[in-house]
Parts: sequence; C-alpha cells; structure tokens
Amino acid sequence: MSNINEVQEPRKRGGRRALIVGGCVVALGAVAVGGAIVGRTTTPQAQTAPSVSEPANEPGTVPMGMSNGSAPQASDTKVAASSMIWPGFNTVFTPGKGLPNKSGTASGYTVDDTGIDREALAAELATVFGVAGQPVKNDYGWSVGPTDGSGPVIYVNDDSSASWSYNNPAAYGVPTPMPADASVSSGSADGSDGVAGPNPSVSPAPSKKDAQAWATDVLTRLGVPLTSIDWQIDSYDPFTTATAWLTIDGERTQLQWSMTFFGDGEISNAYGFAAGLVEIPGYAIIGVKDAIARLNQPGWSALQPAMISNGDVTVAVDNQPATEPTLPPNPTYQGRPALGVTITVATITKSELGLAQYWQPDGTILLLPAYLISDKDGHQWSMLAVDDAYVAFTQVAPNDGPMPMARQGTIG
Repeated sequence: MSNINEVQEPRKRGGRRALIVGGCVVALGAVAVGGAIVGRTTTPQAQTAPSVSEPANEPGTVPMGMSNGSAPQASDTKVAASSMIWPGFNTVFTPGKGLPNKSGTASGYTVDDTGIDREALAAELATVFGVAGQPVKNDYGWSVGPTDGSGPVIYVNDDSSASWSYNNPAAYGVPTPMPADASVSSGSADGSDGVAGPNPSVSPAPSKKDAQAWATDVLTRLGVPLTSIDWQIDSYDPFTTATAWLTIDGERTQLQWSMTFFGDGEISNAYGFAAGLVEIPGYAIIGVKDAIARLNQPGWSALQPAMISNGDVTVAVDNQPATEPTLPPNPTYQGRPALGVTITVATITKSELGLAQYWQPDGTILLLPAYLISDKDGHQWSMLAVDDAYVAFTQVAPNDGPMPMARQGTIG
C-alpha cells in the first residue's frame, strides 16, 4: 500500500475561497514562488516547471463549471483562526442530490529546493538571529550553535522544503529550582506544581501588533516575499506567536514561517523554510461524484478525505468533566453479543476546487488539486480531485520496515 498521506491545510480567514489555494487555474505562471532568498545559488524566480506528459484520456481544458477560468466563490462558513485538521475516520460519503460532477484540468505545485546552499542558509540565519558560531554538518543537515540546549541554536534540515528552526532557551526565563524536599505531586507554597519552570517575573505577552512588526523585520532580512503571506497572530501570556502563511493567489498554503516572542521582544523559537513552489499545469480532474465513488475502490482507504474542524473545541475547566457523547446500546443477534461499529454518513451537498498538500514516499511535497466538500450541517472535508492516472499505489509487505506515518503540517 502506498504511504502517501494527505495533510489538509488551514484556510485563510475571511478568504474569498473556501480551500487554501482556491481556483481552477492559479495564475502564477511556471515559476517558483515563496521560500527565502538567502542561501540560494539561484533565485526562486529562475526555476521553471518541468514538462508533463498527459494520458490520452485526459479531459479537456474547460474550467470546472466556471466562466473565464475564475474560481468558485467561498461559502458563508466561517472558520476560526485556530482551525485544526482531524482525520475523517468511520465516515461514509455519499453524493447529495444536485451535486455537480464536472471534470476538467487544474494546476498543482511542487515544493522545490533547487539551488539552495544549506550551509550558506545556516550562516545567514545565524546572522539574522544573532547565533554565534560557524555552520557544522550533521546527519540531518547543518547547525550553528550548541546542540545540547545550553544556548541559542540554528538547524537547517536536508528535507525537500529546506526547513529550518531557531531555538533560544534563555528567552523562556530563568528556571525556578525545585526544593530538595519538595514533593512533585503536592505543589509548592506559591501555588506552582513544584516543578522547575520559567521565572514568574517574565514580562506580559507582547501585543499582536508588536509581534507582527518584529516578525516582519526578520522575514524581510531573510528575503521572504511579504506580498505573498497571510498573517496569523496568537497571544498566549507570556508570549505571542506570529505565523506568516505562504499564499498562492491570496489563499493560504500549509507552508509557513512562525516566530514566538516574549514581552521584551526576545524570540524564543522560530521555524520556516527556504524552498520555492513550481507550478505544474494541466492535471486532469475528475468530477466530485466520481471522486466520492472511488473512495470505495481498493487502495483508496489510504486517501480518505481529511476532516476540517471549525475550531470550536470545548475544554473542561474548573475540574468540570466534558459532556460525554451519547452512545447507542450494544447490539445483540439471536441472544449473542454483536460487534457494534459506529459510523457517520456524510451526504455531500457542496464542493469547491482548490489545493491540498501531500507528502511523497521520498519526503518531497506536492500541492495537488483537491475538493473542499461540505454536508448540509456545514461539516467539511478535503478530498483529492486528480484523475486516477496521477495516483500510483505501491504494494509493500507489512513487515518491510516501520509503518508509514502521516507528516504533520508544521515544518521546523
């Protein structure tokens, strides 16, 4: 079975399209966008898309039910900035009455690290973040600074996105030592749990405005295209995190740069990437009804739609337990216990075309055309839209190495 795993991206808040990168044809041309300029022997704009050989039965180039190649308009569904992605396990999908089933073509993208000198990138990151030392080659890539947690450090990875990270332990404050006779479980006199942690004198979280301004300054020095990002600022006293999502045609991808600041403006950690995106035009797209029907075919259980949460997560407070779900009674048959299996039947009433991020078995990343499908209650999922010819299932034995794991959205 293939180890290609789907990861759906967060959506742009208030965007005009419901999926991250909406539109049948994203008009960027065959050039790479995004990433950082530093550490490159060639610039992102110099990269071009490779030629694509199309199958003989590929549909025509008519846009997906749209005129002039324009994108569908977003639904009225509002998604919180804290949207998270959850897998749609035990869900059976069925098309609703009137759901369209039009085919066509759309662009995809590859994440491309051509021309990136990772040693130079590590050195430049060290300069920007103020980390002393020279780049050192490691098994995973390059580093600058102590890797034992004793001081600030830069990491640059040998992955397909040329991801990097920065960590500054000192920004979290001076740890409060636990008394030798203190019990970890009983807590301390000052109300703490008795475990070493940040000094309570740490300044309050910086304002969202300041965090965005500081992050903008850092990204500018790294050569990040500020015209192609969408900001998300989250404050969790005593720190504030500024996340810059890379966008295509104004819509978020899953690729991001993120920095966490404490009250004095000191960065505790940051991560991002230096690769660019290369457009691959002309992917054959099947209709949404056909895409739903093929979920029942052999192999497609590996590419089940990914559910998109609306971000409304209830958290139990004041020691009050969360509401328990209502479960059906255990079934029986002829007086014997029967196995009870709970499923959800989702009748899809709406669909829109956009992009979703997928990891290849070798670790490279594809942004492929995908449908955002919705039921009448507003639940939403991301579902692959490309023709079967663009999906290759590779059969492997269960004991051939570790089981493949889904890659997470953040890169650091």
